[in-house]
Amino acid sequence: MGRPATGQTPVRTVRIGEAWDEAKANAEAEGEKFADVLDRLLRRYNAAARRRRKRAEREAGREP
Repeated sequence: MGRPATGQTPVRTVRIGEAWDEAKANAEAEGEKFADVLDRLLRRYNAAARRRRKRAEREAGREP
C-alpha cells in the first residue's frame, strides 16, 4: 500500500513497457527515489524541447 496523498503533487497514471522495471531497479540500486529520477528526466526533456523550439523560431526568422 502506498503512502497517503499529500496534495502537493498530482498523481499520474501512465503505461510504460519494460524500460520502467529496469529504470526503477537502477534508481533503487543507486539509492534514488524513482519519482525523483522521472522528475529529473522530464525536466531535462522539457528544457531540451524549449531549446529546440527557440532554435526553430530563430531559423524560421532567418528564412526569406
